[in-house]
Amino acid sequence: MHRTFHMANRFFRWCQKEMGTSILRCSTKGTKMRDKLLAALILKYKAQMAEAEANIQVYMRNSAGIGEHPEVVAAIDEQVEKAAAAAEKLDFVSGIKY
Repeated sequence: MHRTFHMANRFFRWCQKEMGTSILRCSTKGTKMRDKLLAALILKYKAQMAEAEANIQVYMRNSAGIGEHPEVVAAIDEQVEKAAAAAEKLDFVSGIKY
């Protein structure tokens, strides 16, 4: 449980750095809902990119230990596709003007 709390705490500090505010302290008072929705999408796409990158690193460093993925190149390619799709969505959302 302590490890889970530590990881969650690191995630919220990262979010605070990225968004300039603490997600836990963010209130609707003075903040527009569309700003929160866009911020949530941005965090979602960044998390998807980070997840894909972590998976790629695991495949690259320990490909022999991944028994369920006999085709390591195909598995890495799948993660690259996921990261690219998330990056494209992030780019689109970041350009939204309202």
